[in-house]
Amino acid sequence: MRIENTMLDIAQVIAQAQQAQSSNPLINQRGEDAIYIGVGLLAIVAILTIGIISRRIEHAIVFSIIVAAVLILIAIRT
Repeated sequence: MRIENTMLDIAQVIAQAQQAQSSNPLINQRGEDAIYIGVGLLAIVAILTIGIISRRIEHAIVFSIIVAAVLILIAIRT
């Protein structure tokens, strides 16, 4: 009986924590898309700028970005 009450209390605490996280007014959920677009554009501009300066540097940066993306995907899936 006591274990069931404890489990019920834990479930209530988890539910309250999830409600508190989803209703946090300080987190702007709509701004995420703008951030992703901005980061993508910044990466494209950086690659283009370096491409104008030097082709070898451009290839090295593109290679490192691809390797980093693959490693991030592997880390996320595990």
